[in-house]
Amino acid sequence: MTAAADSKKLFRVFFLGEVQPGHTLDDVKRKIAKAFLVSDEALDLMFSGRPVVIKDGLDEKTARVYSKTIRDAGAVGFIDTIPAKPSRTERRFDVDRRIHRERRAVPRLTLERRDQSGRRSTDVN
Repeated sequence: MTAAADSKKLFRVFFLGEVQPGHTLDDVKRKIAKAFLVSDEALDLMFSGRPVVIKDGLDEKTARVYSKTIRDAGAVGFIDTIPAKPSRTERRFDVDRRIHRERRAVPRLTLERRDQSGRRSTDVN
């Protein structure tokens, strides 16, 4: 990858709702609430045990700042890259491929060649 491609990569910061060893849950909740200015309801959702996206669409430097803030509060989080959006040509190719696949899945009317029968009742056998 080139330096230009690396600079266009976007990241998202996840919070896992877990506490690092040596920290208490109440202290970590207080520090997270202060650092991210969240309400008690949002704090309960953050500590539900499921990964929560804190912020996305960040450059790497800013994502690392958020991750460090979470780590300094005594919580567990991680950074993940956001998959790049496909180009217009790639999206068009995917649509064409999906349409082709759907067309193939449609059953077609076929004649029974051994009976030589057609679709109409007036056809001669």
